[in-house]
Amino acid sequence: MRSALSAAFVLAMTAFACSRPDAAPEAAKDAPAAPAKQASPQEGTTGQPASASVAGDHFVVDATAGVCKVNEECPITLTVKASGGFHINKEFPYKFTGSDVDGVTYLGKDGAKTFGRASGDFVEKGETVGVLNVRVKGAGKGTKTVAGSFKFSVCSEANCQMEQKDLAVPVTFQCAEGVAC
Repeated sequence: MRSALSAAFVLAMTAFACSRPDAAPEAAKDAPAAPAKQASPQEGTTGQPASASVAGDHFVVDATAGVCKVNEECPITLTVKASGGFHINKEFPYKFTGSDVDGVTYLGKDGAKTFGRASGDFVEKGETVGVLNVRVKGAGKGTKTVAGSFKFSVCSEANCQMEQKDLAVPVTFQCAEGVAC
């Protein structure tokens, strides 16, 4: 009888603790920030675009790349979406600086690995969306992770947030049809 009562008490306390609305957020406070979500084409697949995302309280940045041809210009798009009453900072010099990657050449105007507003690579698409275009060229076939640091800013009526986030997106380079590489 006593063990049945003890078991019922433990079960009731567990149910009570799990139903507390503040239980999950409390545990999440000490958890490390989630890394950028990354999706890549699975081995053996072709034609699948790849992407990576990073989010904050008032923004999401999505990095996307299509499947590219070896030794041809390949576009990567970084899209900033402001939310929660924030908008794109019209004054900020949005800038992506690429990291060295074997077999990848950056095709930036301001310097081989730099892309930004000053060079015309950043375009506002309304009040809450901005797009930065990065261009690379791959020297051989296969999937290579193009990575770098993206500096951007979103503002509310009261203040602006300046951010610097590391992004990495897998890019698949394939041989052009009928061309050996």
